[in-house]
Amino acid sequence: MTSSNIEKTLWQRFESEKAESFQRWVDDYDREVSDSLVKQGWKYVKRSERSACFSFGEMTFMRRCYCKDGNWCFPVDEYLGLSRYEKHSRYLLLKLAFLATKMSYRCVAQTLEVLQGIRVTKDTVLKAVKTTSKDLNEQENYYMSEENE
Repeated sequence: MTSSNIEKTLWQRFESEKAESFQRWVDDYDREVSDSLVKQGWKYVKRSERSACFSFGEMTFMRRCYCKDGNWCFPVDEYLGLSRYEKHSRYLLLKLAFLATKMSYRCVAQTLEVLQGIRVTKDTVLKAVKTTSKDLNEQENYYMSEENE
């Protein structure tokens, strides 16, 4: 077996271990918040699958779903800062936006795939730039209004 094959095999093993570790973290967090949600009147409904892309890779995981008065709650999603149809974490978008200041959007996507095995499109990088600049503008406006008060 060549050294590149060994490294590729190790990479795949580490990726698998990372996914298992992430799922254990999700399960632990779900158990941790379950009692307090039930005490607040939320009813456990089911476990559902979700995929999202983080700075450490794309993860598919199972998390608990709760319902109360027609509203749905996914505590893990909320804790991770993932809104309903969002596929990318805020931290990953921040990293993409930073890289976009150094190279083209297409190059950012290719670099991320080569180095981390994370597939994003140039359109995702554009979204990251827009989202990040919007967040920074809101933060700046908040600080300016706070100073005026």
